Order: sequence, then structure tokens, then C-alpha cells
Amino acid sequence: MDKVFNQLVQLDWADIDNVRRVTTKALDELTRPAVVRELLNNVVEDQRLLDLSERRHWGDRVILFDDPGSGVRLRLHRFEQATDLPHSHRWGFTTRVLAGRYRNWLYGPEKWVNQSVEQNHVLPSAAMVRDETPGVSYTIDDQMVHNVRMDANTFSLIVRGPSDKERALRVRRDGSVYWQYGREKETAEAVEEVRTSEHRLREVLELAERAGVA
Repeated sequence: MDKVFNQLVQLDWADIDNVRRVTTKALDELTRPAVVRELLNNVVEDQRLLDLSERRHWGDRVILFDDPGSGVRLRLHRFEQATDLPHSHRWGFTTRVLAGRYRNWLYGPEKWVNQSVEQNHVLPSAAMVRDETPGVSYTIDDQMVHNVRMDANTFSLIVRGPSDKERALRVRRDGSVYWQYGREKETAEAVEEVRTSEHRLREVLELAERAGVA
């Protein structure tokens, strides 16, 4: 796996087409169940990765790999049944569904969506709707606004790049906008509230094994 991770940390994330090519190939290797299981077991032994992992309202975010120098991370997501708010990200990423499914609405660039919402007080219609199913991958940059509706116990693996901006867009259901910042802007109490415990991590590992993901 070292060779795969070395390729990822050297990527130029401004070249989105090459990012798609390299990260998709990397996910061919990293999504094998034996590899996912090894990476999850490693988090149990790595307090730094465990401290970065989170239990959110929508499910679990486990950090399997983190390179502080490049900002590249590998994350396992386990979703519960929910619908997210339309949002952008502070970084580009490639993701692949491992089990379950979710529907993905893509609206367009952050600046355009923000202007449309501010002027019309309503989210514009999605430009594309996709069903993301096991084996499916896609790559988006930090400007794309999308939202997803997840089935329960859906797993995906994400290769995310460095944070290219300080904040990311969120659109509330009433049509208003707010901005989300990274963990470094949150209070210690807020960070601790969502921090994953070792017990929860072992539960996620068991769920992943049951789903055939690990």
C-alpha cells in the first residue's frame, strides 16, 4: 500500500482529470476487503487516526490514512439513512461506494449556487442526478455543490485532497446559506462531542465485515 499512498500524496489536485485517473486506480487496490480490514485494524492501534475519526449525525467517518504534509486523506464513510443538505467541500475528492447506495444531486459551482440562492431564496434545480451503487466511482472538485440521500448502512471509501479554501457552502432547507469551516475552527468541546471512541470503531469494523466491505 505504500506505493499507492506515495502516488496519492504527490498528486497535483488542480489537474482534476489526472486526479480522477490516479485516484480511481488507487481505489481499485484500496477497496479490496482484506485491505479495508487491515486499514481499519490499524486505526485501532493508531491514536492519531482514531482522534481524527468522527461519529456524526449521518453516520461514521473513519480516517484510514492521513498525510499532514500533502493534506491527503483516505476516509471510510458509513452512512445511516438520511438526506444531507446541499453543500460544497473545502477539497476535491474521489469516492467509491462499497456497499448500499445513495442518490446524488449535483447543482453546479459554489459561486453560482450561492448567487442563485441569495437572489431567489431557493436552491436551483439540480443539473444532474446519479444513483451511486457498489463499484461506482466519481471525482468532484472543491467547487461542486451536491447533496445525497443515503440508504442505511451504506459504505464508501474516499480519497480527499488538500483543503483549498477556508470554508464550504451549506444551503438550509429554508433556502438560507451558511458556511462550514474545518475542525481547526471548532471549539474543543465540539470536537470532543463527535470524536469516535475505540468501542465505536470496533462496531464499525464489525458492520463492515457483515456488509462484506472488510
